[in-house]
Amino acid sequence: MHGNAGDLLIAAPDDVRALGVRAGLKHCNVPLLNTVTKGDATIFVVRPPADLDPSDLWVACGLPIKRVWEDDFNVDVTDRAALSKRFFECMNGTGMSEMSTPRQIGLNLAGSTVFETIGGRVAVNKSNEAHYEYDRFSNGREKGEYRDRFLRALRSSELAGCAAGVALAIVQGESFDRGSIARLHKDIVAEDGTALLSVFAFQEEIEAALAVQAASLVRNGGTFRNIARELTDRSAAHGERNAQRLRLQQYSTPLTISAVAQDILRIRDGELVLEPTAGNGTLALGAAAAGARIEGFELDKNRAERGTRVLKEAGAQFVNIRPRAFEVNAEGGFGGIAFDAVLANPPFEAIKAQKVVDRDGRTLSISRLDHRIVYDALNQVRADSGRSFLVLPGEMMGDGKLEGATRFFNNYLHATFEVAGAAMLDGRLYRKSGAEFPVIVYALGPRLETPLSAESAKKLPDELPYLHTTDQLYAWGDAARIAMDEIMARRSAPDARVVARTFVAPDFEDDDIVAEEGAVEQEPATSAVAAPSLEPREDVEARISGDATEDGVAMAEGEADF
Repeated sequence: MHGNAGDLLIAAPDDVRALGVRAGLKHCNVPLLNTVTKGDATIFVVRPPADLDPSDLWVACGLPIKRVWEDDFNVDVTDRAALSKRFFECMNGTGMSEMSTPRQIGLNLAGSTVFETIGGRVAVNKSNEAHYEYDRFSNGREKGEYRDRFLRALRSSELAGCAAGVALAIVQGESFDRGSIARLHKDIVAEDGTALLSVFAFQEEIEAALAVQAASLVRNGGTFRNIARELTDRSAAHGERNAQRLRLQQYSTPLTISAVAQDILRIRDGELVLEPTAGNGTLALGAAAAGARIEGFELDKNRAERGTRVLKEAGAQFVNIRPRAFEVNAEGGFGGIAFDAVLANPPFEAIKAQKVVDRDGRTLSISRLDHRIVYDALNQVRADSGRSFLVLPGEMMGDGKLEGATRFFNNYLHATFEVAGAAMLDGRLYRKSGAEFPVIVYALGPRLETPLSAESAKKLPDELPYLHTTDQLYAWGDAARIAMDEIMARRSAPDARVVARTFVAPDFEDDDIVAEEGAVEQEPATSAVAAPSLEPREDVEARISGDATEDGVAMAEGEADF
């Protein structure tokens, strides 16, 4: 496995002889495939031209001509035992015996197992065929040009290809932790890799590739919940932190929560979905697998491109994630287009208090960015048939107790929408995404025709169910799905009168909310999201549908079997 038939391994025990070998290889125009150095010793793996006389090469490397013809110097290449003995003698003589056995690195995106050998890397496919990175296709191109097939990366697209191999390994039952991911990344990326090739970027790509795998399994008849649990359990925690991740709060929605969201909302083929902070696309994964059309926003350009790719590959009819913030513009909006569903998991951050007047004439004080993003997004959903699933910050203490701005916004949601379910999740359910802060999940149906009064809301409890395990999350999802089905059936009935559900929640007055120091902004009820046309963008479609590699070189038919 260390080399292809015809490749030659030359062991030089010291620098002087290594210098002679280099000169001889150059003189005879022999391609050098790989070199390994340890201490003073160097091993060369070369591929001599078929028409080269071996004695010419050895003499050029500094070996006396008479030595070439001595019996103990020559080995019959058809005698595998003798060949193996000579190989181990060379390895032991240079102090590199530990490299005698090929080292398994991992799976590539085609499912081939990649090994590190003295002669470079080799990908062994499911038919047990070995493909060496220095081999050539019939058209003369070197197989190693497809670096991700050999678990190497010099570009972000190649890192994504390597990550796809990790996702495939997870699907096939292999488990990873942060240590194994760090070691694999070291094999894939050179030490001087850029930020685009960092461990953080690698884990982002693994997360994206795993989402695509999950969607594929769902489309092939798998149960999203079971798939999400199994893949999450086998995945490494996304524990890498950098300044941008902390600043933008880049913690993707776990697949388990995404599965519950789709179970409850039942987003269908062709429905129009808004994701105001799309990230890598995991929250909208179920909607994409169902064939929805997805409009989104994402401040991080790399994440916007990655999320677009994920959701398109997951099965969405159309994806348009704009690489900018989801912003409010009183003169903008979506031109009267209403969305069938909103999926939102915005960054958790406090802001200077803003006063807004909603469509029912109520004045609201909003002092969190996440609440503001959700408020604006919900103004874009269909009032009579829209559904929404939200992930918002919970409380670190209290096991479901609501206080301050969290309680205020919870009250507003319950007073304004039909609520199929609301619960606070223990932060440990978010651990694999790199955070352990409790979150609140909401499953909302259409708007109430008559909002709940503040007086009525004051009589309701100020806490939510607190869920500690995935089993509890799934049980809550079952109850919320039944409630959502009842809501939608009632709203679609002729002459249905809409009233608040009995568990609609606490006081939504903002008198108890202490505004931050400074002026309080006030905006009119007409505030809406600015966005261009919903027609497909040619640049996005071209980017996500093309088969070319990053250099514009496509893999020809018959070249993709490793």
